[in-house]
Amino acid sequence: DYRLSFSVGQNTTGVRRSFTLELFSADGVVKLGSISITQVAGGEESPDNLIFKVRANYANGFTVQLPLDGNVDCTIDWGDGSDPEEITYGAPKHSYSSVVSDYIVKISGKVTSLSSSGISHPAITEVIQWGYTGLTRMDNAFVNNALLEKIPGDANGAFSEVTSFSSAFRNCIKLKSLPEDLLTFCTKITSLSNTFSNCTSLEGVPEKLLHNATELTRVDGLFEGCTAFSVIPDKLFAANNKLVSFNTVFRCTAIKTIPRGLLKNCPKIKSFSRSFSYCTSLIYVPDDLFSY
Repeated sequence: DYRLSFSVGQNTTGVRRSFTLELFSADGVVKLGSISITQVAGGEESPDNLIFKVRANYANGFTVQLPLDGNVDCTIDWGDGSDPEEITYGAPKHSYSSVVSDYIVKISGKVTSLSSSGISHPAITEVIQWGYTGLTRMDNAFVNNALLEKIPGDANGAFSEVTSFSSAFRNCIKLKSLPEDLLTFCTKITSLSNTFSNCTSLEGVPEKLLHNATELTRVDGLFEGCTAFSVIPDKLFAANNKLVSFNTVFRCTAIKTIPRGLLKNCPKIKSFSRSFSYCTSLIYVPDDLFSY
């Protein structure tokens, strides 16, 4: 057994600092794991807080409901000057003054799941920070949220214990882009079924989006109905050699070509039902698409 000790000096830079320490076997061949460190600056927000920007308006009756689910034991600062509220139940609500306005909501403590399944009037316009609340499931996290415009990458391992992202952002019609490090810590995730389906403003995805999701087995409907999606990154699935189901992944009317070698490292896929259905702009299919 060994004890690893390290320390950092006071952060006077005004911005957070971060690094990742990677551990290898003595011969340098086998990667044993990694430790990610984030140091906040003086007066900066805690990196563990989950932070949303919400909009109180006429559509939601100036009442905001948050998609907190699972085991909930947290404190919520609703951002309107009211006292922070201790919450131990899911889908908490808060009423604001009857003036259309945006508020920054900060959540600290335990929240093991996010789900918008029962929320009829969404209010979240942006996820500012994922923080770390002990999330284990993200199924339907922001489903049908027609206001959500922006999400950040995962800087602190918020999703390190999450195993499924099914329908997490389905029907988020204002979401235009995804950060490359959104799924960086998702080493246990097995399903991304319908995760971004019907995100009609999504114009593309980073090539390395799925590169750490090495346990992924299902991507059914991953980008189905993403009508603005036009270019498939060559190595999007390069690290996903455990995939077995590839149904209705690209039901995207703007895609014109499929890159060679797209599925080169995915030899276990058994089902391709409607993989490229409704790709009405498609003019090129590589001869090696299914050869692996």
